[in-house]
Amino acid sequence: MYASIAFRVRQVIAVLLAATLAAPLVIQADGDESQSLLRVIQGLESLRYEMLQEQKRFRATPVPTDVNERELWQAISEDMTLTLAQIETAINEHRQRLLEITGPVESPPPSAMPPLLPE
Repeated sequence: MYASIAFRVRQVIAVLLAATLAAPLVIQADGDESQSLLRVIQGLESLRYEMLQEQKRFRATPVPTDVNERELWQAISEDMTLTLAQIETAINEHRQRLLEITGPVESPPPSAMPPLLPE
């Protein structure tokens, strides 16, 4: 059972690495860097969500009593935590780059906003 979870974690990590490494290529090919960065950020956030769901499911499994299985369980748990940290770092880096390109986003004044409910 833990081997299947470990395989799933490896798949998620592979997707993360592929997305991170392909980001510069997507940006160059697209020409519109801000749109490309938004797509990469969206993909990374989806990956983070999926990883959090896997982590939640994994933590719901009982901790094994066998020493070898417990070591594998602990390694998987640590791997998930490290992967989530890497995803978060990548998201923050891409958001920072997007902020450098687009500048801070300002909200319109309240007078320019439509009413929340129809009158």
